[in-house]
Formats: sequence, structure tokens, C-alpha cells
Amino acid sequence: MGDGYFFELLAVSAASILVVVFVADFIGNMISFSNRFTNALVTALVFAVLFGLAHYYIAGMQAPILVAVGAFLVFCSDLVSNMFTFKSRFANALLTAIIATLVFGSVIAFYLS
Repeated sequence: MGDGYFFELLAVSAASILVVVFVADFIGNMISFSNRFTNALVTALVFAVLFGLAHYYIAGMQAPILVAVGAFLVFCSDLVSNMFTFKSRFANALLTAIIATLVFGSVIAFYLS
């Protein structure tokens, strides 16, 4: 595995995570936006469903623990995001996606290096 392949895989993974988390959080914000904890929980559940379906169809659900870990990280990212941008649903979804992408990117970079 060359360095170019590593950075390409990292970029594709980060972009995918950014999109999936943004969509999951935006859906979660539409379902429940009155309570910060409930909003983060709903977002994590929506992410688990979306990521679980994608993981099932792409990889055949070879590592279901990834879905649970991802949902936990999205829950934590959304709680942090809710502290800063709870007034705007769009800004909240964007900040959650950015935080989750940074965390996932760091984990992936650590794991693959």
C-alpha cells in the first residue's frame, strides 16, 4: 500500500462520513429538535440505520461492531455540536458532520497507518 492509496482511501472515507452524518443529523433534527440529548440520540439511531444499511449492502455486514461504534461517535459528536449550534438545524447538522469526520478520520488514519 503506497502513500497515495492511503490518502485516497482516507479522503474517500472522510467524504462519505461527512455526507452520511450530515444527512443523518439533518433527518434527526427534523424528527426531534426540542431536547439536546434526545436530538443526539435520534441522530445516532438514524445514523445507525443509514450506515448499517450501507454497510450491509457494501460489505455484507462483516463487522457489525463498526455500526455501533459509529453511532456512539455520532452521538458524542452531536452532543458537542448541540452545545455550540442548537439554534439552527442546518448549522447543527454541518458542525456535527465536521466533528464526526474529524474523529472518524483520525481513527481511520490511526488504524491504517
